[in-house]
Formats: sequence, structure tokens, C-alpha cells
Amino acid sequence: MKNANYFRLPQDAVRQLNDAYDTPFLILSLEQIENNYRFLQKHMPRVKIHYAVKANPDKNIVTVVNKLGGYFDVASGGEINDLAAMNIAGERMLYANPFKTAVGLKACQH
Repeated sequence: MKNANYFRLPQDAVRQLNDAYDTPFLILSLEQIENNYRFLQKHMPRVKIHYAVKANPDKNIVTVVNKLGGYFDVASGGEINDLAAMNIAGERMLYANPFKTAVGLKACQH
């Protein structure tokens, strides 16, 4: 099934990137992240969507999710502190790591 909103990178562009950069490298589309988020929002309107920061803590991704009003699944004190430094309120973070550290718990207090 073709979706006009699906991110595609032409094969020649992939080859050019492969020639220009060491591998592995990651190509991501912030526009596609926004499209995916809006899709989930549309089809699950009663769910608070949480982005798992541990999956990819890239600040550009976090900024997009934040702009869209998303929430964040954090797994460490470092992730909590990074989001707090981006002015993301603790109320929008879920410290879901089952092994909570002293550093993580301390980060929750600020």
C-alpha cells in the first residue's frame, strides 16, 4: 500500500550518502516523525503518546515530539536532566525504568 506521506530516500541519494559518510549512519525525517505522531494521535485520541527517549535521544526528535505536546518515557537521570534542560516539565515524563537509580530519583526532585 502506497502512502503519499511516507518518507522515501531515492537509491542514488543513499549511494551518495554512503560514499560521503562512514557507516553506519542514520537518516531520519523530522517531517515523517511528525506525520507518524499525528497518525497515532488521530487513531488513539484518548492515549497520551510517550516517546521513549532511550530509543534515540536526538534533540531534534525530542523537540518535534515536545512541539506536538507529546510525553516522554525516560529511563535515566541523564535523560530526565536533558529534557529538563530543554524546559520540558516533569509532568510530561514517565520514569519507567524498573531499576531506578539514586541519580535518577534525585533528577526527579528538581
